[in-house]
Amino acid sequence: MLCWIYGGVGLLSLVLFLSLGELYPSIQLVMRIVGIVIAVFFGVVAGTYLKRYRDQAAGLYFGAKSFIDQASAVSCGEITWKDVTGIKRVEGRELLLIDVKSNEKVLKAAKNRAIGRLLERNVALYGTPVVIDGSALNTNFDELRVIFRRYFERQKGKKIHEN
Repeated sequence: MLCWIYGGVGLLSLVLFLSLGELYPSIQLVMRIVGIVIAVFFGVVAGTYLKRYRDQAAGLYFGAKSFIDQASAVSCGEITWKDVTGIKRVEGRELLLIDVKSNEKVLKAAKNRAIGRLLERNVALYGTPVVIDGSALNTNFDELRVIFRRYFERQKGKKIHEN
């Protein structure tokens, strides 16, 4: 659903800016460039949502030794439980912050430089590259937190306290 909304916004923006360019010939080139840039941006966003919608492997997978984050375009891949040091949540948002022993290890394992930069931004904002957006998953956020806590406690043999 979101892919169609973003695609529509991109197309509408393109038509709007091209029309404005026709009305104001002095800024026609600027309006065309802005319209194209906005259309491309929303097209990429729509494509990302469409890919995730069609991707049967997208999601979050839990195992005895690790979990695999494939929940978003900026996922970290496989993270071993021995590398996890804690779990936090962001108040007012459905974000789980998974603290790891070495942020650098996760950053080096990024699929490409663009994802690496986005993971670096996660580190700057949240202190960890592993940020899981619960709203991107088809599950209840509280259930997701309970699952993470259980796996973590099982592997570490100790209780954790979430913030």
